[in-house]
Amino acid sequence: MELFSRHRAGGQASWTRFAFTLLASLAAAGLGTTGAAADTITVAGVYSQSVEQKWDARLHEALSAAQDRGEIEYVYSENVADADYVGVLREYAESGAALIVGETFGVG
Repeated sequence: MELFSRHRAGGQASWTRFAFTLLASLAAAGLGTTGAAADTITVAGVYSQSVEQKWDARLHEALSAAQDRGEIEYVYSENVADADYVGVLREYAESGAALIVGETFGVG
């Protein structure tokens, strides 16, 4: 809970900490690479805004960096309308994404 309360306060350090925590969690769960022979997983990002928006940008940058290091395969959709959000989540899940991340405020 402490991690999320710091995010509300804002600041680049808290976003970086969040992204690091997410990637560390993936590695701890065995979803990241553990050696040259490890398989990568597909991580999907679903964003209701542009990936240039502050919250989404941090997550997008961290996941893109993990892809550049060969740890994951990263796919994403941005500017997803609230009415389409659940359908996009479902499409990624059905296509085999092992982890789906994102944000939205209008889906209830």
